[in-house]
Parts: sequence; structure tokens; C-alpha cells
Amino acid sequence: MTCLTTSVQMQSCNSIFFSSPATQVFLKRLMKIYDLKMRDNAFAIKPVLFAAIAMMLAACGGGGDSSTATNAASSSPPTASAGTSTSAEAVSTLRITGTPSKTATLGSPYYFNASVTGNKGSTLTFSIQNKPEWITFNTLTGELKGTPDNTGTFPNITIKASDGHSTATLAPFSIRVADDAQLRVTLTWAAPTQNMDGSTLNNLSGFAIHYGVSPTNLDKVVKVASSSARSYLFNDLSKGKTYYFAVAAVNDADVEGALSPVTTLKL
Repeated sequence: MTCLTTSVQMQSCNSIFFSSPATQVFLKRLMKIYDLKMRDNAFAIKPVLFAAIAMMLAACGGGGDSSTATNAASSSPPTASAGTSTSAEAVSTLRITGTPSKTATLGSPYYFNASVTGNKGSTLTFSIQNKPEWITFNTLTGELKGTPDNTGTFPNITIKASDGHSTATLAPFSIRVADDAQLRVTLTWAAPTQNMDGSTLNNLSGFAIHYGVSPTNLDKVVKVASSSARSYLFNDLSKGKTYYFAVAAVNDADVEGALSPVTTLKL
């Protein structure tokens, strides 16, 4: 039997259940037992009686349409699959810091190692760009070291650190290598105002610096092509030597005047 709705199904089942001969015989037997045992265990028999009737009704209703239960289940809100989770993507906090020395001395060891923070436990690797030939670089620790074997400036050295997900870059830097045996000396002078004949000097174009290691043999010359210059920086003079200097004015015809008195400098 097919019931149209739950309530109709139960009414139809009740009418068939109570009107069938088999059911009436079953009820009479139960009532007889109930009459005989009322005094002894009334509260136990009565629930059994109603339970039996309820079971019969449930059995009748079991043959009904199951679409109601199916529709109820299908209308339930979806639930997340087991093991599924959502999380915000982690923001990179990898940082590389440090202040490498910008100067080095010829023949003396140079060392620098940057610091890295914000690593999330991944293995760090390092790389370098514009590395001087005299420097060795460790790609696992970021250690930079070496002994300069020539003078000069090595520019735009760049070190990077990576944890496999993000990369941090140290600001580019330069290393200037100087020879410790060479000293920086600044020579200054006063500009002349007259020519050798006493006339006014009005065509000054620059100066000529004569110098050497003997006061009678100033064999080296530096030309300064500026009439307003009053000093010159020497950065290749050797420590432990004595130098002698004299300066001459140069006119616009590239003619030198008389040398100034010789100045002595012991390094």
C-alpha cells in the first residue's frame, strides 16, 4: 500500500490494523494477559501493549514513500570534506642586513657575513653578483672573505638570501682597496699675481707640480689644468721616503714660470 502523506498513511494503517481478524485475535490475547496480570505487574504490561501496537504501526508505515527522507537529506546544507582547511597565505618576512666595510688594505684579510632574519625554517641559500676575483663566497652561509692582491675600487657588489619561497637582497656596496704602504698627501700653494718681469699676471691657465726623492732632481711632473686650483692630492706616495716639491705657474701659452722654493716632506 502506498500512502500519499504521512498523516494519511497512519490513518489507513490504523483502520486496517484494528479491523483485520488477525489483529483482533492478537488484541484479545493481549487484553486477556493484561486482565490476568494487572495486579502483579500492571505498569510493566501496559507499556508492552502500547509498544506492540506502535511497532505494528511502524511496520505498516515502513512500506511508504521514502522520498520525504531523501528530500530532507538533500536539502541539508553541505559540510566541508574531511581534511579540508583554508588558511591565508603567509607573508614573507625574510630580511638580510649588515654593513660591510667599504675599504680594504692590500695584502690584509677582508671579511663580511650578513645576518638573515624571518626564515621560516627552510634551508637558506646565498648568491653574489659582481664578486671581486680575490674574494671567496660561501653559498650556504653567505660568508664573504679574501685578501686583496691589487688596488682599486670594486663596485656594485650584491648579496642575496633565499629560503626557497622568497628572496631578500642586501643593498649593493663597493670595496676600495688601498696599499697601506702608500700615503695620501695634499700639497697646497698660493697663486702668483705677477709675471717674472713684474707685469700683472692676467693669462694664468694652471700649474705644474715638480717632485721627486732628490731636491736636485724633481723628475716627476703633475699638470693641474685649472687657474683656480690651490691644492693637489697625492695618493701614491710611499711610506718611509722623503719627497721634495716645487710649483710653477703656467700661462695660456703653456709656458711655465719660475719654480717656487722646494718643500720637503718625509713620510
